This record gives sequence, structure tokens and C-alpha cells, in this order.
Amino acid sequence: MSNGKSVNLKTRVRVYMLMLVGIFFVVSSAIDILIHKVNNDSKRAFTAKDISALSKLLPKQLDLFKYSRNITYAEQVTKDIKLLNRNVDKLKTFGIRNLSSIRMNSDNVKSAANKEIALIKRIGLTENQGIRGKMRNAVLGFENAVNTLGIQKIRNSMLLARKHEKDFIIEGKQKYADEWESAINNLAAAISASSQLSSNVKDKLSNRLDSYKTSFKEYISAQKTLNVLDHKAKAAHSKLLSEAKRIEDKSLSAADEFINIINIILWIVVTAGTLLFVIAAFIASNLAVKPFIKPAGNVNAAASDINQSSLQLSSASDALAQGAAEQAASLEEIASSMEEVDSMVKQTADNANQANITAEETAGAA
Repeated sequence: MSNGKSVNLKTRVRVYMLMLVGIFFVVSSAIDILIHKVNNDSKRAFTAKDISALSKLLPKQLDLFKYSRNITYAEQVTKDIKLLNRNVDKLKTFGIRNLSSIRMNSDNVKSAANKEIALIKRIGLTENQGIRGKMRNAVLGFENAVNTLGIQKIRNSMLLARKHEKDFIIEGKQKYADEWESAINNLAAAISASSQLSSNVKDKLSNRLDSYKTSFKEYISAQKTLNVLDHKAKAAHSKLLSEAKRIEDKSLSAADEFINIINIILWIVVTAGTLLFVIAAFIASNLAVKPFIKPAGNVNAAASDINQSSLQLSSASDALAQGAAEQAASLEEIASSMEEVDSMVKQTADNANQANITAEETAGAA
């Protein structure tokens, strides 16, 4: 019987252990899945943050390239665009399926930046390259010719046109281009109206002036196009930044949500685990003590019987002692009575002897 109870106890303990292991496996698997999602959302958020950083950096580098004409900034822009595209592609590996919006904005940024770089190169990285080089050669030829002639009115008109030209190059405002064109028209009129110049000289100056006008108008047109491209590039950067920020915020929010879920699960697991441990310990202790409860009850019953028997024996001993005492008192009374009888017998015998003596004396006297 005791072997059967021992086997039953072991079976229950094993079942409880398997249940606890199963619960632990399920909970740990759920937590692993949630942790994977948190890591995935965190990586997605960091990638989106990198895209945001590049979206902020690219316009600054383009501006530096536009104003400094340093090819290093253009090369850095190209590298950052490639990195930007890699980060956009990386988002797909983190579970973002619909990348059409951010990819479109990224392509717009890439297209605008490349067009801007190409146009800046066409305008000219130095004064001797591209449109700037053509304009410089034309204006220098015209200046040399005007300075050689020494006609102050024409020279003043030329200086005013050059001033508006430089203002436009520095600030890029349309009003300076309009003022330059007005000054060029006045300069052409001054050349045409000059009585000091021959027709041949006027034609040469007019040709040089036309070359200058053509080259600078080309420069103005290129600058306007560059401003449009710059506006489009910054708009594309802004949209890309907004989209990346949205993905970043959404990813961080999802990561925080999963972290909260993990904290809740851990709290539940710790609480439930503590309760299960207490319950299991209570059941295990009961199962461990149960085989000894009946024998202990038997021992208690036997002890109770022994105690009862002891009480009964003590009572019988008291009764026996009381009976012995009463018997001794009875014996004493019998002994006392026997002594009185013996004394009475002796007295009777003495009286009989005395009577016998008296009778003998009487008989003798007769």
C-alpha cells in the first residue's frame, strides 16, 4: 500500500513539473517573439532616423556645393544619396511592405540633387568653366574694348551693368536681372548714339555686347532653373523627412507598445509563478505528509486507549486500596470483638470455677 502511494506521489509531482515546464516554454516563446518585434521596430526606427538625418543633410551639402562650387560636396551628396537608397531598401527587411511613398520621395530627392549638381557643373565650377567661362570671356573682351575707347558715358553705363550683374550673381534676385537688362539696353543705345565712334567700331562693340548679353542671359536662365531645381529638391527632402519621421514615430510607438506588453506578461508570469509555486509547495507538502497522517492517527488512538486504560487501572487501584482499607478496619473490629468474647469466656470460666468451688464447699459442709 505504501509503495502505491509513493508511486502516485511521484506521478503527480512529474505532472506538475511538466505543466510548469510547458508554461515556461510557452511564455518564453511569446516573450522571444515580442522581443524580436521590439528589436525589429527599433531597427526600423533607427533606419528611418538615418533617412531623416540624410534628408536634413543633403540640402545643406547641395547649398555648399552651389555656393562654393567645391566638387567634394557634390561627391559627398552622391554618396549620401546611395546611402539614402540603401536605407530605404533596408526598411523592407524590417517588415514595411508599402514603401512606394518613401521610395518615390527618395527618387525625387535623388533626381533633383543629380539635376542640380549637373546644372551647377554646366554653369561652371570656376570662372573659366562652362557658362561662367563664356560670360567672363565675353565681358572681358567688351570691357577691354570700352576702356580702350575711353568714352566715359559708355564706360559708366558698362560699370552700372556690371554692378547689376554681380548683384544678381550674389543674391540671384530677379530685380537685379531686370536692372541689368535695362542697363544693357541703355549701354547699347549709348554706343549706337555715340558720335565719336565709327560704324565699324560700333559694330564691333555691338557684337561684343551681344556676346556678353547672350552669355549672361544664359547664365540667368541657368540660375533660374537651378533655383527651381533647388526648390523641388528641398520640397522632396521635406516630404522624405516627413515620411521618414512618420515611420520612425510609428516604429518607436510599436516598440514601446510591445515593451509594455512584455512588462505586463512578465508581471503576470511572476505573479502567477509565485502563486503556482505556493500552491505546488502546499500540494507537495500535503502529498508528502499524507502517508504519515493515518499511522499518526492510529498512534494517537492507541495513546488515547492507553490513557483510558491507565485511568481505568488507576480507578481500580483506588477502589482496591479503599477496599483493603475497609477490610483492615473490619478485621480490627472482628479482632476487638473476639477479644471481648475471649474476655467474656474467661470471665464465664472463672465464674464457673468459682461456682464449682462454692458447690464443693457446700457439699462438704453438708
